[in-house]
Amino acid sequence: SYRLAGIAGRVGEAVKVRGLFLAPSQLKLMQIKFDNIPMQAVVQRRGYQDVLKLRLEKISPEVGTDQWRSRFEKMFKDICTVKIDILEYLEAGSIRQDEKLLIDERQG
Repeated sequence: SYRLAGIAGRVGEAVKVRGLFLAPSQLKLMQIKFDNIPMQAVVQRRGYQDVLKLRLEKISPEVGTDQWRSRFEKMFKDICTVKIDILEYLEAGSIRQDEKLLIDERQG
């Protein structure tokens, strides 16, 4: 029989994206696995579809290379169970420490 991988986070913090929950604790785990890279997930709606945009800071030259990106996307899918639609790279220092890891911009 299957076992639970662990508690992903409190229900109040998690956001449902295309039928799957995404929790800040999953994003924190991704940060740890990738040298504490500053990141922020933004959930938007286009038409009737949810769109997951992930904002990442380019803290090193390897961030954003094809090899790095494919490794990151695979690990994100394994840990967070949802696929990234848009990867946005920002200058280092663009995401403030006090900003939320997970933002839901959908209406109602």
